[in-house]
Amino acid sequence: MEKGLSSLPSILKRRALPALVTFAAVIGGAIAYLQITPRQYQTSTRLMLDQKRVSVSELGRDLTQLNSGTPGGSNPLADQAELIKSQRVLQRALTEVTAESGFRSPENELTVDQLSQGLKVKIVPATNILEVSYLNEDPILATKVVNAVSRAMVEDNTQVIRQEAANVRKFLEKKVPEARKQLQEAEQKENRYRQS
Repeated sequence: MEKGLSSLPSILKRRALPALVTFAAVIGGAIAYLQITPRQYQTSTRLMLDQKRVSVSELGRDLTQLNSGTPGGSNPLADQAELIKSQRVLQRALTEVTAESGFRSPENELTVDQLSQGLKVKIVPATNILEVSYLNEDPILATKVVNAVSRAMVEDNTQVIRQEAANVRKFLEKKVPEARKQLQEAEQKENRYRQS
């Protein structure tokens, strides 16, 4: 043991140059890599899905509700995640970002494909939360894109709910008078039967 400790300074002297060269090469390579590679900024936001309000009417809920016990059944969070990546939502977000940022030259213009490639949607496990993130070299653009996608998603869901409410209203405006008429006819038949 004493021989091992006493020989340590001589071993360090012999290995000092290769150790120093290796250390300098690793540090130099890391600095060169950081200088050459472009900086990437990632921004993210979280959207919460309220599953209880999938439909505005009882009829719509009954029609859209699927049995969750079936294998491969519908998952509302997965549906929303796919909807975020849809052309409709991305185009709406891209239009908003373009108008807000004022891209005028074609080389700076963001396309739907570029937006789709940098956009990531992740379902947070055991929650009703979607995490939307975007990776880009420009941190301000990345923030604007994430915000625009979130707003486009909220607007799209709002339009779907409004459309469903309008359809339910049209349905009820058509069917309620018919049901009233049938009810009055049934009441008249019942009154005639009682009188006879």
